[in-house]
Amino acid sequence: MILGGVRAVVYTDILQVFILLAGVMAIMATAIMEVGGISRVWDIAWEHGRVELWNINPDPLQRHSLWMVIIQGYFLSLLVFGMGQPQVQRICSVSTWNKAIGAHYLNLAIFILLLICCYLVGLSVFAVYADCDPLATGEIKKADQILPFYVIDRLSGIYGLPGLFVASLYAGGLSSYSSQINAVAAVMWEDFLKDSAWVASMREERRPYVNVLVSVITGMIGVVAGIVSTQVGGVFQASQIILGTINAPLLGLFLLGMCCPFANKLITDLVFANDKVIFAGSLEVLVMAFEALHEESRPLRLEVSWPKTKVQVFEGLLKETVPPPYVFPLYLMSYTLYSLVGVSITVFVGAVTSVVSKPWTTQKTGKIYVHPTFYALQRRWEKRFASKDLPSASSQYLVPLKRY
Repeated sequence: MILGGVRAVVYTDILQVFILLAGVMAIMATAIMEVGGISRVWDIAWEHGRVELWNINPDPLQRHSLWMVIIQGYFLSLLVFGMGQPQVQRICSVSTWNKAIGAHYLNLAIFILLLICCYLVGLSVFAVYADCDPLATGEIKKADQILPFYVIDRLSGIYGLPGLFVASLYAGGLSSYSSQINAVAAVMWEDFLKDSAWVASMREERRPYVNVLVSVITGMIGVVAGIVSTQVGGVFQASQIILGTINAPLLGLFLLGMCCPFANKLITDLVFANDKVIFAGSLEVLVMAFEALHEESRPLRLEVSWPKTKVQVFEGLLKETVPPPYVFPLYLMSYTLYSLVGVSITVFVGAVTSVVSKPWTTQKTGKIYVHPTFYALQRRWEKRFASKDLPSASSQYLVPLKRY
């Protein structure tokens, strides 16, 4: 039997997750053993100021702090698991509500395990090169090349380990990429192509090829985007900026509809929200992201101990970052706050424009579409001002929330 669609993606993702975990754990174990144990790795990271567990400084202009990491993690989780098409399609494909919850908990456990392993890999590789920075010596060109450099420099003599590392890289990339391509093809077919005149004129046996064509085009766009991403400073920061500038306003639109019962639901208002509110949220964050990607200030490099350095360098190394020209403080905001800014702008502009343009619509707001807390506030408000003959969400329009 030929498997396709979500089922094929799920089966391949399971295999790729095991390959990814195997590669990460193998590199983590070898690096920790080379340094001298996990306690030694922690001590080196602590000595060089790479561990900031309780940095509670609320300054939004600094790169990382406890609050910024919490905010980033919260909104990224909402982006990925609350409205991400690959995750939503998987949850909708299970047969019962309890299985969907169980899938989320299992995903949470595996995700936490993978994060811990990745953090330990970063700390252990940092400990290996703590006295000789390959970026300062010119052996690598970008900071995110340190892990492949470590595999080539220290692990090339271990049979099979470089190949496992390459396999884990491809597994991590393809697992996400295949899910996104499948999700885009499904959304394009369901929302745009299925009822179009072009598809309606096709014979039934040719329609599956439309999804194939959409997948090919999406893949080509992804390849071009990958080539362009090599021109930015770091892959991780660039990925966070993309999530914050593109997906955060979309999350804001979902939250606007879920938390604001008075948000307009007419077709013209939806067009207004999609064209203006998302644009307003994306525009501001895109400007901030552009300034951040072209910012000359970078995280401090390592202090180099020359007796342990294999390559001699005849250029001065600065221990402090050179202050850049004056930039508007908003553009210096940490990239971890881009998601918060995008969501906040979208919700605020959407709520204000809904109230100003059409405060109350003749359509009733169903209970299943609004968060229970905000729905209760709406009903309380309606009862308080019932004498003003405002339209209310009567019970005949409510549909009970079912758990399948």
